[in-house]
Amino acid sequence: MEKVSLNSTFSEATTKNANIFLSVNLLNISNVISYSNGSCLALLENVTHKWTGPNSTLDNIQVQRSSPIISDALRDIILTVNLAVLCQFVSLAGVVVSILNICVFVKQGLGDALNVTLAGLAFADLCMVIFASWMCLCCNPLFASLDLPFSPIQFVYLTASLPRLTCSRVSSWILAFASVERCLCIMKPLAFKSIITPRRSLAFIVVTYVVMTASVLPLYYTTRLVWSHDPARNKSIVSLAFTSDRFAVDNYVFGIGVFLSVVSFLGVSICTSLLVWSLKKKRKWRETTVVGIATGNHLPLVSYRNKRVGKMISIVSILFLVCYTPNTASQLLTALVQDFAKNGDQINAGQVFWSFGILLECINATVSIVIYFKISSRFRSTLLAMFKRKPRPACIVRAF
Repeated sequence: MEKVSLNSTFSEATTKNANIFLSVNLLNISNVISYSNGSCLALLENVTHKWTGPNSTLDNIQVQRSSPIISDALRDIILTVNLAVLCQFVSLAGVVVSILNICVFVKQGLGDALNVTLAGLAFADLCMVIFASWMCLCCNPLFASLDLPFSPIQFVYLTASLPRLTCSRVSSWILAFASVERCLCIMKPLAFKSIITPRRSLAFIVVTYVVMTASVLPLYYTTRLVWSHDPARNKSIVSLAFTSDRFAVDNYVFGIGVFLSVVSFLGVSICTSLLVWSLKKKRKWRETTVVGIATGNHLPLVSYRNKRVGKMISIVSILFLVCYTPNTASQLLTALVQDFAKNGDQINAGQVFWSFGILLECINATVSIVIYFKISSRFRSTLLAMFKRKPRPACIVRAF
C-alpha cells in the first residue's frame, strides 16, 4: 500500500480528468461514472481517509490505495489492440456471418420452432456485432482524433455500448431457450412439438428483447447526450450529461444486469449438461433397441437427426460458455470486489478484462456458422444452394 497526499490526488485527478473519463466511460459499461462532474468526489468515495487530528486540513489527510497491477500505458496498448484492431476485424466478419445465418434459417422456413429460435439468435448476434463495430471504431485513436461534432468515447456509450450489452444478454437467453428445446426434444420426443411451437418460440424471443431492453432504459434517463462547450477546440460538441440521481439508479441497473447475465449463463450451463447427458443416454438406448431390427430404417434415421441437432446446439452452447465467461466473471468481480468496483484501484485490470470479453463475444457470433456448416447437413446444403449459379436457359443463344 502507498500513501498519497490528498493535495496531489486532487491535482492529478484534475489534470488527468479527461484521460480517465475516456478510458472508463466505454469499457466498464455498467460502472460508468461522471468524472467530468467531480472526479475528486468519486475518488474520495473509494479510498480510506486517515485523519491526524480534529482540526486537520487537506494537507493532513492521507489516502491509502493499492498499486494497480496493470499500468496506464500497458492498458492503453491492450485496449487499442483488442478493440481498435482485433475486435473491429472480427465484428465486421460477424456482420456478414450473421446475415448469412439469418438468410439460411429463413430460407429453410420458420414453420420449425428450432429455425425460429436460431433466426432470433442470429439477429441478436447481428445487432451485437454491428454495435460492437461502431464501438470499436470510436475506440480507434485515429478516428477519435478527427474534428468531429461529438466526443466519440462519450457519444458511443449510449449509441453502441449499452445496445451491444443488451443484444449480448438477448443472445444468452435465446441460447438458453434453444438448449431447453433440444433437451425436451431428446427426453420427450413425442410431446415436444406440442410443448414447443414456432409461435411460442417467437413469443419468448420477443419477450426477451423487450425485457433486456427495459433493463437498460433507466441509464438513458440518467445519462443523456447534450451540446456542451469544448474549451480545447473552442466549439460546441455533443457530450454526456448526467442527472443528480444517477448513482442510485445506476447501482440498481447494474445489479439487475448482473443477475440477468449470471442466470442466463447458469441456465445455458445446466441445460447443456442435461443435453449432453440425454444424448449419451439415448445413444445407449438405441444401441440396445435398434439391434436386431431388420427393416427398421425410419427410427434410426429420426434418432440420428435429433442427435446431430442436439450435438450442434451442445457445441454452440459450449462455445458460448467459453466466450462469455470473462464478461460474466468481470461483472461478478465488479459487484463483489471493491478494488474492481466503480473507480476502484484496479480499474485498469477491469478494463483490460472487459476488452477481452468483448472480443470473445464477437468471436462467438462469428464462428457459429462454422459449427452449423460442419454438423448440420441441411444448413450446409441450403447455404451452398444460395451461392450456386443458376444455369442459363437453353433457349438463350449468345449473339456474336
